[in-house]
Amino acid sequence: MKKNTVKWLYEQLPDLVNKGVISSDAADRIRDYYGPEIQEEKKNYMTIFGVIGIILVGLGIILIMAHNWEQLNRFSRMGIAVAMLIAAQISAVAVWCFKRDKRSWKEGAAVFWMLMVGASMALVSQTYHLSDDTGAFLLAWMLLSLPILYLLQSTIVAASYLIGIGGWVANGSVPIIGKHLIWLLFGAVFPYCRQLLLAEQSV
Repeated sequence: MKKNTVKWLYEQLPDLVNKGVISSDAADRIRDYYGPEIQEEKKNYMTIFGVIGIILVGLGIILIMAHNWEQLNRFSRMGIAVAMLIAAQISAVAVWCFKRDKRSWKEGAAVFWMLMVGASMALVSQTYHLSDDTGAFLLAWMLLSLPILYLLQSTIVAASYLIGIGGWVANGSVPIIGKHLIWLLFGAVFPYCRQLLLAEQSV
């Protein structure tokens, strides 16, 4: 039964009991039977708070690096960039192996990985004085984040990707690859969105 239908049924149960249509025991048995369906809201809250926590951790790491930036030599900066990527990938592998069925864990690992990719790119770019083109940075970051989206099935990474591509377009960097490829970039998340909609409809 669909979640909206279960929600409607739960709203009707008190009236049905009061009118004598069903007994309170029957109402309790219905709640027990459909119990897992109404836990989805709690899972959503856990996912939101988990992702917020991961974002704060990622931003904290970036702020620590920024504070000690001048004291770090090139070797140290590269070591930190590589270490961040390895840590993010290890966390993603751990979630994939042991918490694959936990949405909050997958979202958190995916967001952390995406943040570490961006931070590592920025660190390398600043260390070796590479291009200061914000549009090129955004495009490269979003393209490198696409595998994360599909590996961990992350809705937040998908939304971040669309926002990032939108920022790249707004930055006026479209001539880098040509206007005719804009829709291809936006459409890169279409298979995941379609899969998500089909999954929602089947619940």
